[in-house]
Amino acid sequence: FATIAMAQVTTVPGIIQKGYDGEITVIFNPNEGNKGMVGATQCYAHTGIITSASSNDGDWKNVVEEWRKNTAKTQLEKDGANWKLVIPNVYEFYGCPKTTEIKKLAFVFHDGPSGSKEGKTAEGTDIFVELAEAGLAASIVGDIPEIASLGSTITLNCYATMPATLTLKLNGQVVKTETGSEMAYTQTLDKQGNYNFELTVATADETATAIASTCVPNDPTKANRPAGIVNGIYYDKADDTKVTLCTYAGSKTEPAKHVFVVGDFNNWTISNDYQLKQANDSAYFWIELNGLTAQKEYAMQYVVVRADGQIKRISDLYSELVLHKNDQWEPKDNYPGLMNYPSAGEGYVTV
Repeated sequence: FATIAMAQVTTVPGIIQKGYDGEITVIFNPNEGNKGMVGATQCYAHTGIITSASSNDGDWKNVVEEWRKNTAKTQLEKDGANWKLVIPNVYEFYGCPKTTEIKKLAFVFHDGPSGSKEGKTAEGTDIFVELAEAGLAASIVGDIPEIASLGSTITLNCYATMPATLTLKLNGQVVKTETGSEMAYTQTLDKQGNYNFELTVATADETATAIASTCVPNDPTKANRPAGIVNGIYYDKADDTKVTLCTYAGSKTEPAKHVFVVGDFNNWTISNDYQLKQANDSAYFWIELNGLTAQKEYAMQYVVVRADGQIKRISDLYSELVLHKNDQWEPKDNYPGLMNYPSAGEGYVTV
């Protein structure tokens, strides 16, 4: 079992397993996600659970209170820059029997009955805390950006669900080992490149892993586009395992800083290995993907770092087929072979 908990919502314990009935502290960072709760003077949780009886992530069960209802039960306390909600017992809090298989805790945060602020994910969707299966599990929790600045520092909090040997590797090399159920590690990102972390937790009988990664971008390679490549997806006529992607990414006055491609072919991980080249004479960015499986569908997006530093995920401008989270409501007989929406996607995703 591998999991990464990001900075928007974290929990204590760091891993919540199915069947756990102890105290849970939910910590909400209003400065992450859509940042819709920045500046709020009070915070409430609109919350429910996703269970084995839920048809999809929109099918919340056992919703605690109506939307924007003012109640002490769902009110969070200020905790420094964050907000904190204590759930003494998950089954009692959500009013369900312990036989219920809870898969996720679901949240949207708001500033009360007369307010207008909402705290959601960066793309404006519900926030979920996934529950792990019983047994040994590992987790890495921390403010780990997908794209980081050169010279910045990140802290990884590593957890195991029971006493174990915790071993953390960076790009395949061991950087720290401890015995127990938690371990902290700080890394200064002093070089451009990929920083891939792997946590292994081991007992005499079991082993579990968790992964996390961040990328300090290299300067984009400058290279002219291959002949005939303008915009879109180009399938190689001589090699059915190769495609060339090309997109325009720039403002009226300057090109984007960096453009990456993420998708099913690279586990949706931002990496310098998948940074697009920039054309010498324009704001066109392009990349050749090799080693794909012929006739297999892949979902993908571009990650664009704009000149002002903002990061945007976009589909290909010339997509012939796109996926969206709202596809779950589409009647299956309208497009029976439509791919499932990827969990790592944001907004529209290209096929």
